[in-house]
Amino acid sequence: MTAEEPLRCRHCGDVIGVYEPLVALAEGRVCETSLAATADCVDPDAICYHRACYVLLGGAGPSEK
Repeated sequence: MTAEEPLRCRHCGDVIGVYEPLVALAEGRVCETSLAATADCVDPDAICYHRACYVLLGGAGPSEK
């Protein structure tokens, strides 16, 4: 992800909005956040999902951190 290209969900391919809850997977860790909360902290190599897409894929949701 660069500043010029929007962050997209790995599952559905849609853009993850600035205020939408997202799940970022990087280095074996799961982080729930939003771009508004941590725009500069999302690892550019992270695999990102809408929170709802992550849950659909079998992720545990908010309790999995």
